Parts: sequence; structure tokens; C-alpha cells
Amino acid sequence: MKWEEKQLDELGYISRGKSRHRPRNDERLYGGIYPLIQTGEIQNANFYINEYSKTYNDFGLSQSKLWEAGTLCISIVGANTAATAILGFDACFPDSVIGFIGKEGKSDTKFVKYFLDTKRIELHRISQGTARENLSMEKLLTMKMPAPPYKTQQKIASILSAYDDGIENNLKRIRLLEEAAQHLYREWFVKFRFPGWKEVKVVDGLPEGWKKVPFSAVAEFINGFAFKPHHHSKDGLPIIKIKELKAGIGNDTPRYQGSDVPEKYKFGDNSILFSWSADLDVYWWASGEALLNQHLFLVHPLKGTNKFHFYYALKNSMEDFRNRTTGATMKHIKRTELDAVFYTKPTKEISELFAEVAKPILSQVLNFTKQNQRLKAGRDLLLPRLMGGVLEV
Repeated sequence: MKWEEKQLDELGYISRGKSRHRPRNDERLYGGIYPLIQTGEIQNANFYINEYSKTYNDFGLSQSKLWEAGTLCISIVGANTAATAILGFDACFPDSVIGFIGKEGKSDTKFVKYFLDTKRIELHRISQGTARENLSMEKLLTMKMPAPPYKTQQKIASILSAYDDGIENNLKRIRLLEEAAQHLYREWFVKFRFPGWKEVKVVDGLPEGWKKVPFSAVAEFINGFAFKPHHHSKDGLPIIKIKELKAGIGNDTPRYQGSDVPEKYKFGDNSILFSWSADLDVYWWASGEALLNQHLFLVHPLKGTNKFHFYYALKNSMEDFRNRTTGATMKHIKRTELDAVFYTKPTKEISELFAEVAKPILSQVLNFTKQNQRLKAGRDLLLPRLMGGVLEV
């Protein structure tokens, strides 16, 4: 049976977020109890938005609006255009985000999210035409979506969200493992309570034989290649951007097949990647051979520096790097900051002992990450078939 088609405003309440006050970065707006969701957090979420970095206070809330948990958030500007995620808690968001709440008994919000995810490329296309991509409410409402019976929507959403629920559970496990590894690192290399620490003399604030050196002195940081649209292909090696670091390689990940990109931008498993723009973080890559896009560093620890210890040391230093960011709209660090943030280099014996303990933790993280990649592949295979009514439910 052919499904009826409707506009989003026929299926539920839809409106842009609010951020009336100018300037937007007025410090008087921030530091309260009301989460503020921005477009990058929508892009980085898997399905639900469970994290935030900024909050509004009462003054901030007065010029905005508090949306209920369960609201579908749709980013409508810039590189994050048409990214979607569902609020996991009550939150505010600015007018660069559209909120949608389905009508009970008529529209399932999860179903709507999945439909929009199948149309992201098309939504990008209709948002073009200005210096900065902008998916206005008017443009979004030009797209009609299938509106099968409510119970059918719920069944389809249930099938697909089983994959996303599995991904969310694995992400929670990953966070706990990473917290455990960071706690271990801080105990050993910040509080200096490493095995045998009581027998080691402290010299100038460091255990004897240890030293502090800039990160730039113990590793090579290679900035990625500035890939352009004409490089993009359906074949070849995947081009890794911040999105792929957060969500893995997807069907929409551009690829490159050619000979005009230098070999130094190619990397494989067990590489350390550092995103120095927008979303500052460090990743241990385990998804096969790929190519490095700009805004990422490929990091090669120099000889004599233990790779596992270095990885966790760099991860532990992210807050220091974040405090050194520049840029009004998109935060980034300058390469010179690699000279200003310091690496605590222990003795070879201690760094190797730490690596022995940290390796199994990292191995579990990578296993859960690979499980998530398989879950995403299964979901993405089903998604267009279910949304197109090809598979019966």
C-alpha cells in the first residue's frame, strides 16, 4: 500500500530555537543550570544528545526557550546542516537549530529522525545558495515525508532504534573504560603514585629520572590534506574528518582514488589522530587504511617515547589545549600551542609498565568501537528499505 505523504508541520509542532540576545557570547547569559545544545553537539551525537558543554542561567533562559526531552533537533547551518539527534534531557538551543515534536498518535519522532537521516544529502543540496549553508524552515517544509499509520511508524522506529540502543550502550561502556584509563594515568603521572613511588627520590618536583618536555619535542604532528569536492569519489580510501572520528566510516563518507595526494597523509590501524579544530580530542584509529583530512593531526611519537603512554598523556592534556583555543565561531589551537603544553616523560620502565596495564583497556574500547561500526552498518542497510516501504513490518 502506498503511504500518504505530508509536510513536517502537518505531523507535529516545529519551530526554530531561540537566542534573541546580542552579542551571543555575552558572559551574562551563561553558567546556570539549563543545558545549551549547539549544532556541533547534534552532529557528534549518535542518536540521543547526552552531553553538553555550555549552560544558560536564568537570564540566558529568559531570551531563549526550554525544550522537553524527546524533542528532535535539526541543525540548519554550516557543515552540520541536516544533522539530527533527539534530546536526552530538557535543554535550550539557538535559532541555528529547528525543534520538532511529533503529534501523539499521528507521528513518531524517532521515525521522523530516521527519515531525515536518509535525506541528508538532499537537504544539504537545497540549503546551498549562500556563502554559508542555511536550511531555512521554508526549505525544510518543501520536503514531504512518508506518513504511514502511527503503529507502522512505531514498528519501523523500534527495529532501527534497537541498533542505536546497542550503540548507545557500547558508548557508555567505552566512556567508563576511558575514565578508568584516565584515572590510572592521573594516579601515576599527575599524583605520582606509580608502583614503587615511595622509594623514588623527588627532584625539582618530579620523580628522579623523569622530565617535562613540550609535546612538539617528543612527536611529529602532521596536519591533514585540504581535500576539495573534486577529490571526492565513491571508490578508494575513505577521507577521515572529525565526523568519522566520532561516528565511524559511513555510507556518506567521501573517498579518494588518485595519485596527487602525498603518501604522508595515508595512515592505518594503531595510528594516533588529534582533532585540533572544533572538537579537540585524541583518537586511537582501528578502522583500516584511510586518508587524513585537514583540521586533524596524524601524530607519530618519536623514538624513545612509548606510544601507549604518549596517547594517554596527550588525552590527559586536552583540557589544557582547550583552554588555549582561539576563534570566535570555530575553536581551534595554533600549532605553536604544541610548544606550550608539556609532556611528562617518565623512565622507560614506568612507561612500559603503564602500557602493559593500559593496553587491555584500550583493546576493550576498540572492540566496542568495532561492534558499533557493525551495528551502524546493519542499521544503515535497513534504513532506506524500511523508509521506502520495501520491507514489510
